[in-house]
Amino acid sequence: MNRKSSGVYLRSVPLATRLVELAKSADGWLDGVGLRLPSAGLDWLTAAWLQECCRDVPEPLAFPTKEGGIELRWHLARDTLYLEVDLSRHKAELVVLSDMTERIVARDTFDLSAARDWQAIVNVLRLAHAQSPEKMQVGYEVGAWLEQADDLATIPGATSAPPDVPTA
Repeated sequence: MNRKSSGVYLRSVPLATRLVELAKSADGWLDGVGLRLPSAGLDWLTAAWLQECCRDVPEPLAFPTKEGGIELRWHLARDTLYLEVDLSRHKAELVVLSDMTERIVARDTFDLSAARDWQAIVNVLRLAHAQSPEKMQVGYEVGAWLEQADDLATIPGATSAPPDVPTA
């Protein structure tokens, strides 16, 4: 996956490789702020990714967050999916951002200690990459955003994004 951004080509590498690279960062990596990524959390995410996702979905771009988490990112034809992972609590928020409007169109939270939530994320990513849905509406849950046919189920436990939520 390549995406030109500010003259730089972003290329996804295997997530396990990228996490090893990110483990080398120290406190203050972002202009004096930015927490070091916890090694136990990185080990957990690597193992969980290899067990739950790596065969089923494209490799994401991966970036550290200043709070000591990981942001995984997938670019689609018209949208970008972000999975922000809290490495210590094993929780994540999946956000779909419209590249055209720069607004959040879907948002769900997941408990990454539960295999069913990993499977829900895998299903979202599979469907999103296969369909890149065109009928988008602000405020959708991820399951509703992906629901293009009667046989596609919504994701249990999804929460709605407030309408017209601008991004930072």
